[in-house]
Amino acid sequence: MSNQLISQVEAYSSKLYIHQGEDSKKIVLDINELFSHMINKVKVVNRRKYCQVLLHYCDLTQDWRYWGLWAEEEIRIGAGFDSPWLFYGFGRYLEEIGQLRESLKYHTDGIEYSISVGDETHLALNHIGAGTTLQRLEKHQKAEWHLQKAVEILSRLGNVYRQADALLNLGSLYDRMGKMNLSISKYQESMSLIYQIDHVFDRGRFLYSLGMAYVKASKLEEAEKTFNESKETSIINNNLHYLALTYFGISWLEYCKNNILQSRENIEEAITKFKKATESGLSVVNTSFAERQGLIFNLAGAAYSKNPDPNYEAALQYLQYAEAAYCNFDYPDKSVAEVLANKARTFKNSGNISQAIKAFIALLAEGKRLKSPLMIGDAAVHLVHIYYQKKSGVRDWFSLLNQLGFIGSICFLIRCNAQIISLLRKYKYLYKK
Repeated sequence: MSNQLISQVEAYSSKLYIHQGEDSKKIVLDINELFSHMINKVKVVNRRKYCQVLLHYCDLTQDWRYWGLWAEEEIRIGAGFDSPWLFYGFGRYLEEIGQLRESLKYHTDGIEYSISVGDETHLALNHIGAGTTLQRLEKHQKAEWHLQKAVEILSRLGNVYRQADALLNLGSLYDRMGKMNLSISKYQESMSLIYQIDHVFDRGRFLYSLGMAYVKASKLEEAEKTFNESKETSIINNNLHYLALTYFGISWLEYCKNNILQSRENIEEAITKFKKATESGLSVVNTSFAERQGLIFNLAGAAYSKNPDPNYEAALQYLQYAEAAYCNFDYPDKSVAEVLANKARTFKNSGNISQAIKAFIALLAEGKRLKSPLMIGDAAVHLVHIYYQKKSGVRDWFSLLNQLGFIGSICFLIRCNAQIISLLRKYKYLYKK
């Protein structure tokens, strides 16, 4: 029975990258069902083979379920010549559940083992894994080296899909670094390869990433078109995970356009689809994508704290969910600080000024600790606005200036200038509409 399951998964997996639309949707659902049978039939004798034949599918769909537990046991027994693919897969699993330091360790070891046995494909994949983990750890220069190395190897091997994946992660790195033009360029380059090989199932991931970059670059019209295409292709292929993230992207776009009610509608769709993806098995069991869940809940908190018809209780509840999600992965400080920023705004919007001041002062201190000019500037702008609105006396202003310090004052001016530029861009977009 186990050999029959293995043969069936191998046959389906070989078709994952050559079929599209309804065909690829059916293939994914068939493997999902076979995965369930494997869970019920797993024994030590067939566990490693299950891991090997399912890795391709798990990596594509994010349906890891028991794969990580099986791989961990196989590595404990001794990975041997299977180390390149086992370490790559386990590193990917660890990255998705937020254990970034352990993920990096396995990808680094995977690189060494891949070199020793001459496995160039998994050498490149482990470079992608290391680069992806390092960018989330904000070690940008090292991440860039690994990802460029992966692009170089995969280009030489002619592995177009994985080359596109490496370029996508390079785009994500430049996105995190704030190099939006370079980020968009890499995303577009990766998209051209995906269209070149007519790969449809994973197209939602590439489109979602490009759409997010367009929003950050204030290219709202391009973002809207890209998200609509991402939603359409994710629905066709039943790619629930990236359908949820696409709804998140649309919600953020509407939030940036100050269409708050539409933002809420889309963020609720994102939460519903993410839950459905988890329940259907098409995502990690228990701790599912902590960073992405945190992003969704954080935006929900922000959307419910703004007019019209704000619901401050719901906003603070979502922000609690976001903080809890972020605390499930390594190095959550910056993300938790972003939740603190939204909590502070919620207190301010609800008229709870004393709590707002405390929260913004805490955010100011956290921004200085994390050396984040954006965070410092954000806290400074809000504090100045609050002190102005409540007609603070000279003594209070001197106290605030002392807390801001030189760095805080400079970040305040920079942030004010950035907000003016952002408003002008939005006005230009709305005028075109």
